[in-house]
Amino acid sequence: EREPERNREPVRDFVSRVLGGFQPETGIEETGETGKRQPGSISVREMNLRDNRETQPYINFLLDRRNRAHFANPPRNTYELKKMAEDQSKHFLVATRVETDEKGKPVRRVAGGALIEDAGTNQHDHFISLVVADPNKQGQGIGQRLWLQTIEYGFSTESHDRRPRTKLDLAIIMGVEPADAKTIEVVSPVTGKTYHTKSRMEAIAIKAGFKMTQNLPRQVNVPGFSEPLATRRYELILDNWKELIEKNSTFS
Repeated sequence: EREPERNREPVRDFVSRVLGGFQPETGIEETGETGKRQPGSISVREMNLRDNRETQPYINFLLDRRNRAHFANPPRNTYELKKMAEDQSKHFLVATRVETDEKGKPVRRVAGGALIEDAGTNQHDHFISLVVADPNKQGQGIGQRLWLQTIEYGFSTESHDRRPRTKLDLAIIMGVEPADAKTIEVVSPVTGKTYHTKSRMEAIAIKAGFKMTQNLPRQVNVPGFSEPLATRRYELILDNWKELIEKNSTFS
């Protein structure tokens, strides 16, 4: 069993002030003026690995043909996911979304998930990976909220060995989008530069304040491609993230 995570109070207070409250048991909630959970709101928390209602949808999203090319080695079933999670440095997260059932009552359903991998001793490259949203609900803003709240979770909780996370890294596989995918124009709130990309994941990362540190050609083999594809590595510094949140540029 994992020990309960200890939240760093300064960061938790900051998140509470800016985003409306961080509950380690339920994740970050989006609520209306009444404080009630609103339809469409998303929360991110640590995944219950003993509940197949959380693990199986996440795996299905990762392996869906519309998402599969974005990941080098996703878990293929719940057994593989649980084996990965035996490593205490790996934290699987689940995103749930408030929806309405056939009777019009609000219910929470799994909308995506992610993995945070803690850096090694004396290192700071805590890694976000395997971020995926329900492919049947594209265009509803789920992916962006999932990314933002995964970042907040990473910065607002400690690593498995009680270290604060001051930097988050990620790697994006390039060139997997269909040829007719639209080009996205995005302005980096860190550098002020305008970038053009066909990768929705890269666009979200840039908008969230991640800065590219490496471009690695022929880095990874993915299904459906005969040649290795390039990856781009990005990093986000906690102090930069705080500044962006204060300016609200991340949510524009």
